[in-house]
Amino acid sequence: MILVETTRGTVEVALSGGYAGAALTLRRLTTPQFRNCQSRAMALLADAEALTTVLVRHELIERAEDYKRALSDPSFAAGFGAWLGAVECGIEAITAWTGILVRDDAGAAIPAPLARNRSRIAGDVEPQDPADLQARVVMETLFLDEHFQRQVSHHIDMAARILAIEGKGSGPSATGTAGEAPTAEGLNGVSDASPQGKAAPAA
Repeated sequence: MILVETTRGTVEVALSGGYAGAALTLRRLTTPQFRNCQSRAMALLADAEALTTVLVRHELIERAEDYKRALSDPSFAAGFGAWLGAVECGIEAITAWTGILVRDDAGAAIPAPLARNRSRIAGDVEPQDPADLQARVVMETLFLDEHFQRQVSHHIDMAARILAIEGKGSGPSATGTAGEAPTAEGLNGVSDASPQGKAAPAA
């Protein structure tokens, strides 16, 4: 028997490595939502003014005039696009977090902000509200870190699998005889030993 059903609940993910102690709540992205994030990233990549703003902000280029030279290198362009895509997916998928801090004007560590309304920072590198701008910059900064980006994007990608296939019916084995049917995890290349609380949705 095979049961196909949609799962839309959020997933709690505990980060590891240098981000141990931090945790995220991720909502599951559908394919249209994921593609929309990629479209927003590509639009930013094609917007000279917006792209220059974000690249200078993070010191990825020294001067605004350098963006054309940077994008003339296909490797740089691909890297910028992948980063912006990850940022947009993070904005869309991350609904809460703990253990991620920023410094206030007095130098004290305080919880990093998330946008109150994701639509106000999605695809916009300069939202008008200072709190929204800070939330956008925090998200951009986090996804500049390769270790963070890999962990979170992995979970967001898995979260996009809204079709869960479960069952213990029989399926053909390598020898042609009946064997145990594959599970959702097996079909998607995830072993049963995967940490369920941390990788359930993937990125």
